[in-house]
Amino acid sequence: MYCPICYQEHEIDLVKKKETVTFKNQNLECILVYYRCGNMADDNEFVTGKMLNANLLAAKEAYRKQCGLLSSDEIRSIREKRPKS
Repeated sequence: MYCPICYQEHEIDLVKKKETVTFKNQNLECILVYYRCGNMADDNEFVTGKMLNANLLAAKEAYRKQCGLLSSDEIRSIREKRPKS
């Protein structure tokens, strides 16, 4: 894969890590995904657009869980059971 950190073609590590993020003024723990360049010591992490969306969705799901709200899957399930108007 092409690495935008060191500008070379090489194997890049996919990292999944439990981190604390702030979302809607609340600190939440969720699993974030990102790439890490092994060729650089500092500032070696980056995300793709799809990863950024997935990380935002993970933060939203953690927020819903912490606030006792329905998850995206629960909302989808309820909508599928209702007749279409």
